[in-house]
Amino acid sequence: MVSNIDFHSGHTSTDEGIAYFYTKMNDAMINLVRSLPASVQTSAMIFLMHNAGIEPGQNLDFFSHYYSPIWSIIPHIMTRCTGARVKQDFMYLAATAHAMVMLLHSLDNHINDGQVAPDHLTLLIRSQGWRLFCDTISPFCSIIHTGKEIVNSCLNRYYASITTHNSIDNLEEYLRIFRDQMATALIVPLLTVRFVEDMSLEEAIRTSLECFGLAWRIYDDIRDIKDDLNKGRNSAVTLSLPGKVRCCWDEFLKMGTIITEGGNVQEHNNDSIYILEEMIRASGAIPVLKKRIIQEVKAAAKHAEDIGLFDLSDEMQKLLTHFVQGMEGDSGECNVND
Repeated sequence: MVSNIDFHSGHTSTDEGIAYFYTKMNDAMINLVRSLPASVQTSAMIFLMHNAGIEPGQNLDFFSHYYSPIWSIIPHIMTRCTGARVKQDFMYLAATAHAMVMLLHSLDNHINDGQVAPDHLTLLIRSQGWRLFCDTISPFCSIIHTGKEIVNSCLNRYYASITTHNSIDNLEEYLRIFRDQMATALIVPLLTVRFVEDMSLEEAIRTSLECFGLAWRIYDDIRDIKDDLNKGRNSAVTLSLPGKVRCCWDEFLKMGTIITEGGNVQEHNNDSIYILEEMIRASGAIPVLKKRIIQEVKAAAKHAEDIGLFDLSDEMQKLLTHFVQGMEGDSGECNVND
């Protein structure tokens, strides 16, 4: 239904410190593979390359599908507070820990959703990723006051949110829970704030990342409409539907619950899915969600600007411009100045 909208992802900065940090994140993935038993290293590399969309012969860029502010915020903080020269040992620790955070968040979600099989190799990679994260975070917590409290708080928020099975009835509750689900992405940025000893940055860093994360979540839900409908998953889209369409969606979910084990909702309900797609298109929910994406990205950029992270703010603004251009041609026009 909506397929041509996109953010510009991956690493594009020519800043030396940011480029170095990105290189170290990719190095961390290689180190993860090398830390595994020799008998599974080749299989693990193939799995991680496939997971990152890397074809044989391409550069080993494991984070090209991640929108850059989710990681570049860390070297941006370092550069603002310490200048271009930053201790390389800290950059290495920060890059390694954050690389594991991003890998594990995605991997855990895909295992839970059934997109990745929880076989022995996958579980080994997951276990080793958590081990590498914990081994890297430990030196952080030894040199940063209250570092351990930050880590524990973020991990508690994350696991409380993903293990809660309460029904979600509206978009705002959905987004509130997602703020907690992305809490692990805050660990290294908040530790970096403590490392540079500028506590005035902390709240703006947290809020900027959360705003950007919400925009990303809504965008992914728009992009994944058909898949979510097929699998009977609630999303920002279904939770934004007007009453009549929402009732149809609820009825569709009830039908999905009586499918025999191993059945596919799509196979049994193609007609219902098509009707739902057309109703969603006509409901006006997508243009409203696009405006919310613009609102959240602009807020994220403003918070970054307010604390002097001008390059990060500019990075977000460029992503927003690219996003809005990508929406041209979709139903419901949307302007970056809305």
